[in-house]
Amino acid sequence: MAKRSTPKSKPVAAATTPVQQTPSKPADWSRWVLPVILLFTAVLYWPALQNGFTNWDDDVYVTANENLTLKAQNLQVLSTKQVAGNFHPLTMGRWNEAITDFSQSLMLNPNQPQMYQYRSICYERTGRKAEAEADKVAAKH
Repeated sequence: MAKRSTPKSKPVAAATTPVQQTPSKPADWSRWVLPVILLFTAVLYWPALQNGFTNWDDDVYVTANENLTLKAQNLQVLSTKQVAGNFHPLTMGRWNEAITDFSQSLMLNPNQPQMYQYRSICYERTGRKAEAEADKVAAKH
């Protein structure tokens, strides 16, 4: 039997039309969410941006306090002077005076763990590590 030859057919080219990809369109709400949040934040914080110092005591402690200038003699004043009738030994770096004050408070009432903790900080700042550790232990009990 003779083989029949089948004519080779040319492959038919598929109709190739370029597929255009449409850019993904963001959801409608996503276009306005960020601007709305930014606008809301700006409106919310705008009054705070207009503020200067408060009118309670910033003038006495900061803006009109001549002792806050960088002069050598002011270091002595800051460590010995009361400001606006108040004594701030911790914030002014007067550690030894603060230790004395906390010790007197603890003599009157030894059941004040917070005072032990504060005095411990003062001891640490003045390099008295053993006393600082003793006060830390006392603060926990």
